[in-house]
Amino acid sequence: MTAANVVEYMENYPELYVIVDTKEEDQVQVVKTLIDLSAHNPDITDRFVIQLYAEGVKSEIQKLYPFQDSNYLFTIYKYGDRMPRSVMKICYDENISVVTIPYSAWKEEDRQIFYSRDFKVYEHTVNCPDDANEAIEEGVWGVYTDLLSYDDLYLTDENDI
Repeated sequence: MTAANVVEYMENYPELYVIVDTKEEDQVQVVKTLIDLSAHNPDITDRFVIQLYAEGVKSEIQKLYPFQDSNYLFTIYKYGDRMPRSVMKICYDENISVVTIPYSAWKEEDRQIFYSRDFKVYEHTVNCPDDANEAIEEGVWGVYTDLLSYDDLYLTDENDI
């Protein structure tokens, strides 16, 4: 699917948000392309959630478009699972409150530090209902999945995602 197709699809589905998860070397250029293609409709641009992989990229993207802080999440893709405190420092410095990690990548104590500081932690990729429910019960905000449906989750009012 091309960037133009994504924007067109978002025009037809106004409830759709798209996580911009690009492994391209020039992530800023990819985001710029999406901003340019959606310039005719800022509502679409505002529904992009930019997944960051490195320190300092958010400020470069902010020069292109004034995304809200809530339009960003940070993934530990390039930091590995042994550096939660480094990730937390980057997120504090850049005012990013959402972090995504591989399923069970961090020890419980590391996740608890993030939860206690009001970070929203998502885990990926979780395709087993029991694993997804356990992660949510332990405090993750949500999970990325290839096949689970909302009905596979045992949600309560306390952990409804």
